[in-house]
Amino acid sequence: MEKAFGKINLSLKIVGKRPDGYHNIDTIMVPVDLYDEIYISPWKDELLLSVDGDVPSDSSNLLHQVWENLLPFTTVDPGIKVHLKKNIPVGAGLGGGSSDAALFLKRLLKRWDIHWNKDQIKAFCEKIGADVYYFMEEQTVRATGIGTDFKPLPDFNGIPLLLMNPGVSISTKKVYEEMIIGKSQDMDDVEKALLSRDFKGLRECVFNDMEETSFRMAPEIKEIKEKVNAFDGISLMSGSGATVFSLFKTVEERDRAFDEMKDKVWFIHKGFTGVDPYD
Repeated sequence: MEKAFGKINLSLKIVGKRPDGYHNIDTIMVPVDLYDEIYISPWKDELLLSVDGDVPSDSSNLLHQVWENLLPFTTVDPGIKVHLKKNIPVGAGLGGGSSDAALFLKRLLKRWDIHWNKDQIKAFCEKIGADVYYFMEEQTVRATGIGTDFKPLPDFNGIPLLLMNPGVSISTKKVYEEMIIGKSQDMDDVEKALLSRDFKGLRECVFNDMEETSFRMAPEIKEIKEKVNAFDGISLMSGSGATVFSLFKTVEERDRAFDEMKDKVWFIHKGFTGVDPYD
């Protein structure tokens, strides 16, 4: 079994729309310990994909797109059997689909004996989705451009975490279409607070330019954030939603918030930032 981990956006600034239809962004991404499960085994000639969860197993699945786009580059038997168990909510702003695609790409490159440099991998990932390249390395980064130009930052692992979702999916495309891009806060302030591990400073400066539009489309997200704000954590919507994350100084503070919130949301995950920080 392979683990495809999710991420949160510690802050997210929408810089502007590009001629190619994408948007330039400025964001800090942090991996989290919530993961999808992927089971890979040999098969004959083709991709046989099965899914346990609320995503299709047809050609629209990003795993299919990775397999089909990589086929021209292999000379070995491309047959492979994959079972995907979704634990990360769909349309949640946690990058679950992109993480699945990245993990599958890593395994296919190895199985098919394809040796690409970082530029080739990045170009391939951008064809599948803007977040896919991030999950090839899974570390804390400041990402700019369409989200594929990285400035590595010191890890932000082991921070007690709650992920909460109201059970609605948000279309990132629709949020981009409806949001008004204006002057937002400064990502440099967020980076400085992260570098100094200034928890109070982070709480005061984190932001997400997509919140206002997503809150309008799904008020349930705003309600979660307002309820969890009663606790002494750092709370923000991740990506375009619909997940709200909260970070806490201590496990005890997180657990108190968990006990209060667990019956108020459709999905809740109690864990840590980072990839299996205590394994």
